[in-house]
Amino acid sequence: MASRHYSNLFEMPVLFYLVVVLTYVTGQATFWMVELAWAYVACRYVHSFIHLTGNNVKLRFSAFLISVTILVTMWISLLVRLLTF
Repeated sequence: MASRHYSNLFEMPVLFYLVVVLTYVTGQATFWMVELAWAYVACRYVHSFIHLTGNNVKLRFSAFLISVTILVTMWISLLVRLLTF
């Protein structure tokens, strides 16, 4: 289970790494984006904790869904700021 979980950690976070790098390179690193990034990291931590302990699927899916929502919000925020400059 741990090896499957480890491989899952490299699927969605690649998009997170990309949005963080693009945010930094384009100079769009606002307080809002930093807070979203930390919220994403916290949700992924909670997701990992749930997955590696009791593996309550409903709780794990909730943590996953929140992290996806945060990631989509980060991408939308970056794109809106880049298009309005």
